[in-house]
Amino acid sequence: MTNNVFTPWTYDTWSTVYNQLEGTWGDQVNTTVIANWPVITDIAGAGSHPADHIEFVPQIPGDTNWIATQNLVGQKSQAAILAADPNKGNLIFSYFIGVDENAHMYGGDSPQYQEAIRNMDYNLGRQLPTSMGGSGLLGR
Repeated sequence: MTNNVFTPWTYDTWSTVYNQLEGTWGDQVNTTVIANWPVITDIAGAGSHPADHIEFVPQIPGDTNWIATQNLVGQKSQAAILAADPNKGNLIFSYFIGVDENAHMYGGDSPQYQEAIRNMDYNLGRQLPTSMGGSGLLGR
């Protein structure tokens, strides 16, 4: 990728983590990517050994601050975690574009950016209720 432009041939030389895991472990590992930015899902599918499961989550119509879309990424991530085969290695990568989008649209000191951070924390934190006490990654 150069300046946010996806160039698939880059990953023929510079392998992704998915290429490395799948190339080394094959069927002994499951790699999953759930993202609401197509560049992330494009990268997951590039190179010699792409991720096993790649899901692009498009922006929900009317969701101008990306919160509803981020919640959908969180729900799909939770479903992937619950469906993961405990007898295999699993890498589940979730990407939430709302934080980046709100920072660009409103600035890093804006309430919208803060809300997007809290929303991502909520979505990631609820994935680990036993190890995090259900409190979220920022302790809230």
